[in-house]
Amino acid sequence: MAIQTLKVENYEEVAEILCEAFPWWCKTKDDVYGNINDIVEGNGFVLVAIEDNRAVGVIGATPQYGITGWELHPFAVLKKYRGAASAHPS
Repeated sequence: MAIQTLKVENYEEVAEILCEAFPWWCKTKDDVYGNINDIVEGNGFVLVAIEDNRAVGVIGATPQYGITGWELHPFAVLKKYRGAASAHPS
């Protein structure tokens, strides 16, 4: 498994992960794209877990409280990878 910064080619997969994890929050994939862009444009960052050339997890962080902390949001993993002891689901 590799961890990398979000790339344009991962947007669709990240949207799928977030829609699976947060169906009440994910009205459309465009909404998800907008939220991800807000994080990046707000001096935050988004990291993506890649397994077999596919995004399987995502975490975003935005600076909060001046210089003293970061807020983690969103943080989601594809259902079949949650709780897996290794990088490969059972």
